[in-house]
Amino acid sequence: MADSGLQKMTPLPGHKPVPQNLYATWEIDKSSPNCIPRLCTLKLTRLMVLKPLEQDLTSIIIAVKMQIGSQGSKRTLRTTEIVLQPNGTVDTELDITFILQYPHFFKRDGNKLQIMLQRRKKYKNRTILGYKTLAVGTVNMAQVLQRAADKELVLYPDIKDAQSDLSRIAQVTILALSSQPVDKEENGRRKHQDSVEAGD
Repeated sequence: MADSGLQKMTPLPGHKPVPQNLYATWEIDKSSPNCIPRLCTLKLTRLMVLKPLEQDLTSIIIAVKMQIGSQGSKRTLRTTEIVLQPNGTVDTELDITFILQYPHFFKRDGNKLQIMLQRRKKYKNRTILGYKTLAVGTVNMAQVLQRAADKELVLYPDIKDAQSDLSRIAQVTILALSSQPVDKEENGRRKHQDSVEAGD
């Protein structure tokens, strides 16, 4: 589903993606009848930074978190740093899997997965605690519940700019995105373990 109008950049020569698997859990209030614990699995296979995100920026981090209504997740998963080309862009393959356990609310306008490009914060040319978001894209998890998704997600400097093609500054390729009930996942593991033990 790539946009033919997107600028294509040459991948870094000899670059092979290093597999990364990142996992986070979120404490869930199971007493709420409208909340079901679910497990979101996201696999990214490509990153394209189409325009320089900041002047003299040399590397970025991919960050993922779940937005629930007006509240953001307390846990944000972050990759290792990705080196940019001298012109501030990059087109590189990825092998990154994010797994987030989150509370899915069926009667709220929320449950949105945020995929961000960030950099470490600096003060007077010194790195300090915290991260600055340079680009962001969102996926509505309600749509993912209907079927597993694979797509190319466009990232913007601000989520308010999501309707403007001129504002797109990056893009990630999603090989797989799914959301499964946590209990179902756990039962599946138990059945698999039982079958292995029975086979032994």
